[in-house]
Amino acid sequence: MGAAIGLLLLSLAGAWEASGGGAVPAGAPSSATPPAPVAPYGGSGSHALSGYGPGSSSGDTLGPGQGAGTGRVAQRRAVRDRDPSRHAVEERFALAPDLALGGTFDVVRGTADPRGTGRGREYRYRVEAERGLPLDPVLFADLVQRTLNDERGWAHAGKATFRQVTGGPADFVLRLASPGTTAAWCRGSGLDTTGDNVSCDAAATPYVMINAYRWARGARSFGADMLGYRRMLINHEVGHRLGREHESCSGAGELAPVMMQQTKSLTSEGRTCRPNPWPFPHPGPDSYPGPDSYPGPDPYPPPAPDREARA
Repeated sequence: MGAAIGLLLLSLAGAWEASGGGAVPAGAPSSATPPAPVAPYGGSGSHALSGYGPGSSSGDTLGPGQGAGTGRVAQRRAVRDRDPSRHAVEERFALAPDLALGGTFDVVRGTADPRGTGRGREYRYRVEAERGLPLDPVLFADLVQRTLNDERGWAHAGKATFRQVTGGPADFVLRLASPGTTAAWCRGSGLDTTGDNVSCDAAATPYVMINAYRWARGARSFGADMLGYRRMLINHEVGHRLGREHESCSGAGELAPVMMQQTKSLTSEGRTCRPNPWPFPHPGPDSYPGPDSYPGPDPYPPPAPDREARA
């Protein structure tokens, strides 16, 4: 009997070892363990945002190396060991203009320093990406954090700092969403994004909706400059959340105000401006230049023409 039991245990141990099993210390994380749920918006208990409109947050947190679907692997490879503000975010990606996904969102944890500048009023925000998008959500989260805390952005001259959080209370939530989901959320705040397939600040909710089609494809007004366009998208829609309204071109040939609707046109009231992604494109004497500031008096030259992008 004892010999039979011993042979049985030996056989089971061999099968477990062949399957890749191994000892895991008590309390140590397992590679097969799914991401831990984060606290819901505004506190604990049931998800406080579920009643705001279509879709829901999954409670999962995506970090580097997670959530890689079609197209994301190539984007991850392009950004590996590089500054995301200068490489993969300059590329254009394929995405259907009529894509409509299921409206489930994952919280995204980026790799950029989440603490912000540490100066001025602190805004806490969360980043979420719609499940099923063929885009890299971490790349999105990283550029959001770098853009919001750039000296040329809303953090200019110590006025504000933006802290990226994955749980607990937040002042707003940036969502990267398919065109169909974007339209549904924006419609709930009385905004129609379908005409030009644009983004919006869904002001009746905590959500700032970034249209994934525009994030992937850009706009004719910015030509091939995808990095500049994506930064403009972030600054423009967060600007609405901070209370800024739309502005017009102030003078022919000048940089457009970031709150101008640059996705649609660079011309207003007979004046045509040049594309600009920044609220404060020229750092003043009371500010420090950002790590990737553009030299010279014109930090944002006109982009090269590009026939591929169609707004």
